[in-house]
Amino acid sequence: MAEFLSYLPLYVSYLFIGLGILILLLAISNRIVFYYDTRDFVFSFIQGFIIFLVAYLFITSPNNYPGILNAENLHEKIIAGALVLSLFIGFVICLKYTLSKSIQFNGLAFGLAIYFYKILIGSIFAFTILGKFANYTDSKKSTHASRASAIAILILLSWILSKLINGSTIEQKKHDLGGQ
Repeated sequence: MAEFLSYLPLYVSYLFIGLGILILLLAISNRIVFYYDTRDFVFSFIQGFIIFLVAYLFITSPNNYPGILNAENLHEKIIAGALVLSLFIGFVICLKYTLSKSIQFNGLAFGLAIYFYKILIGSIFAFTILGKFANYTDSKKSTHASRASAIAILILLSWILSKLINGSTIEQKKHDLGGQ
């Protein structure tokens, strides 16, 4: 039993990766709704970005400021509180939309799993695109090879994203099957 428990994180990671591959294959083959529409994708990315931003704000800020938890005067505390409150409200709005679409079209259990992967995939796509094009716009680091790779990655991610935003396709498919 102790040996099994020592390998448990490895087994969980295999399960996590396998479930992710299964979800992506089902979404690309239009068997499940991954992103209902572009708004669903954008809201999924925003949630991942807000989580990253809040973690960053609580740990550290620019100029080695020790984070918003250590704000010293009232003015800093009010700004920090307003920022965290607005991020929380934005997160809840995005959460409500993306989670409801996942559960509405895929059921509760599978919808929750898909919701988690939506946040993960949306964040990975967005940060990959931002990272690739940050190098592209830097005139000192930009070469023909980096430009070509940035364009190739953008084309690949655009194709994958077009397959993952499949809500209307699946609704049309269900409508066609029900209408016959």
